[in-house]
Amino acid sequence: MFKLKDFEVIGHGIENSQYFQGCGTTRRFNEVITGCGFSEKEAFDDAIEQICMTWEIDHASLEPLEKECEKADDKDVDFYLCPEDCFDSEDSFDSEDSFDSEDCFDSKECYFYVSIRFNLSRN
Repeated sequence: MFKLKDFEVIGHGIENSQYFQGCGTTRRFNEVITGCGFSEKEAFDDAIEQICMTWEIDHASLEPLEKECEKADDKDVDFYLCPEDCFDSEDSFDSEDSFDSEDCFDSKECYFYVSIRFNLSRN
């Protein structure tokens, strides 16, 4: 079983899935995981889930990371990329085909990306 020693969270913001360049380790951190999602919080959750699936982690050592995740923004990508006037008054940002105008940015391939750099120690 491994224990998460220290970590660094990098919020990459919104990127098109075809152009996201990834994230690497540094001299200070030996591991890195990147999560993606329709909100910053979802991307953060995805990264934590990947850590748990890749390594057998002592869950108590994840508590500081999970507290950071609670602070993450939960607004959807469309909230940032699509002005409200692109939608019918009855539509919401969650609707797949709610665009009124061809001038609106198509966010279907855009996601939030969050990377977590970290070190592990054996229990």
